[in-house]
Amino acid sequence: MDAKELEDMAKEYAAFGVTYDAKKNQWYFNGEKVCLIRDVLTSDGESLTNGKFHGAIRTLESINGTIDIYTIRDFTNPNTSGHGSLTGIEKFSQFEFDEHTKSGNEVQYGSGECAVIQE
Repeated sequence: MDAKELEDMAKEYAAFGVTYDAKKNQWYFNGEKVCLIRDVLTSDGESLTNGKFHGAIRTLESINGTIDIYTIRDFTNPNTSGHGSLTGIEKFSQFEFDEHTKSGNEVQYGSGECAVIQE
């Protein structure tokens, strides 16, 4: 992800307590270091886990974080990028953070976007 994309994301997330420190390459949510951001950009309304989900997801990860967060979007009201309008950002529970951390230990951390189309 280039600097412009990160800057645009930081602007969109800022109203919901998320900031980005480019020098440290670290995201923060209300002052806490973020390990994972899960941003479902577009969705057909299906659960991510039921095998019927169609949409686009962006994830940002860092090994230095202490919390995981996720976005809440209104998919009926797309923004100028065609993504659902951002309406909130929430923190995953401690249990969910622990589960993500456990599974994350098996793969390298990174960032990116993907489109999910399950048939």
